[in-house]
Amino acid sequence: MNNIFNYQLSDETIVFTDTLKKGSPYIAKTPRNHESIFFVTNGTLLYENGDMKEVIETGQVGYIARGSSDKSSAYLCDAVSYIAVDFSFDKGNYLPTKTLPFKTLCSQGIVYNYEKLFKDALNHFTLKTPGYITICNGCIMQILGYLYNEYNTDIAKYKKMQRIEAGIQYLNKHYDSPELKISDLADKVYMSEKHFRRVF
Repeated sequence: MNNIFNYQLSDETIVFTDTLKKGSPYIAKTPRNHESIFFVTNGTLLYENGDMKEVIETGQVGYIARGSSDKSSAYLCDAVSYIAVDFSFDKGNYLPTKTLPFKTLCSQGIVYNYEKLFKDALNHFTLKTPGYITICNGCIMQILGYLYNEYNTDIAKYKKMQRIEAGIQYLNKHYDSPELKISDLADKVYMSEKHFRRVF
């Protein structure tokens, strides 16, 4: 997927809030036919999908891919609350061939940005204000934009880590050597010492 902004949301968006109490998980009875994103407002949520388990804490955003048969429950708390959005893309030329690229726990970014957008979407959807569908879809696209920025930043960090991986491995093996120099690590990855310091 090159750009999520090539996609257009349909009018089937649903925004809601829910609370899961300890011992009463939500279990999807059939595979989901839509994408979902959610913002944990209180407590900690355990998300399970097959062999994968992810803990999502207050202030974090989770993503659930279309086709998931999953389970969500309160984790190490009496209850977990969240605002969720179920959405899909229009069935025309915009239908993506794959789900979005995010992992289940897709944000540890600026809580305020996400909280405001989720709450705005919930407020307009609940009150059915004039233009609420457009407003809600606009909030969702902003959320996806922030998530996509974080996703690409993570990729950039990963690529930088790959570039200096050999140097880090050398550091791990020789960290106790009194002769170890930064220039030795830079040489291992064919960088100047200055550039290696910047990337590191």
